[in-house]
Amino acid sequence: MRKALLAVVATAVILPMPVAAEDDRPQALVDRFVRAWNAHDPKAMGDLFTDEADFVNAEGVWSQGRPWIRAQLERFHTTKFKGTTLVETNTRLRMVRDNVAVMHFQWEMSGEVDAYGKPAPKRHGIMQIVAVQEVHGWRILSAQDTQVPPPV
Repeated sequence: MRKALLAVVATAVILPMPVAAEDDRPQALVDRFVRAWNAHDPKAMGDLFTDEADFVNAEGVWSQGRPWIRAQLERFHTTKFKGTTLVETNTRLRMVRDNVAVMHFQWEMSGEVDAYGKPAPKRHGIMQIVAVQEVHGWRILSAQDTQVPPPV
């Protein structure tokens, strides 16, 4: 009896508990975007978008298609955003279909520098994301980022 109990305990310790894949939740896109931003990894950020995605950043630059989105992110992350930290403050999810989600991701960013290398004020914004579930998980089909006044 004691050996059987030890075998059960050993099996429970050795075999990992099943864990949902990161891409199983549309909200994982926001988590991955924030991690990639803070690592200043434009390739990882670009990989979150579909091939034909659209992205309008907080400054109104409209990038069409993953290669162009990645190039714009790289341009910004080698200049004014290279020392920034992005923090998610809230995300709201609405499932439109089983494979289509709309998210509103509120954020704050610090560490930006202006054209003269001086620290810029902390920014706040909301990014609206339309995400679709593809074969390899959730991807951003369209995103619109808007800078907003700081919360009161």
